[in-house]
Amino acid sequence: MNYTALRTAFARPATFLPRSAILPTVRFSSTATPVSKPYLINLTASNSFPVYRDDKAAGSSKRTVIKKIEGDRKALITDVSAALKVPKENFRINPVTQHVEIKGHHTTEIKEFLATTFGNPKIAKTTPTEVKA
Repeated sequence: MNYTALRTAFARPATFLPRSAILPTVRFSSTATPVSKPYLINLTASNSFPVYRDDKAAGSSKRTVIKKIEGDRKALITDVSAALKVPKENFRINPVTQHVEIKGHHTTEIKEFLATTFGNPKIAKTTPTEVKA
């Protein structure tokens, strides 16, 4: 086979799109009804919610961080504050990273709230179901 023909056959297309534009992100099963919220929490690569526990200064400062938020962060703060019964004064939006930070460790409660709001990502199907012929 000719080297130039092989090279052009495997060449990158002229217009390069990022991988995220080509491959859709699987968030939940296709049978779930979409939730109409002004915000969206994207899942991590391991298909879980990006809610993390953070300790600063040898454990004297404890906080919970919510990452990968798209949309209205203040609406998320309002909903989480009402669900967890935590005062809004304990919430903070990081001006640089746009992460939501909450005083105290609330990782489990926030993940349960997100699972009831958006559905449980652990039971979501990440591969299409096979049709047996």
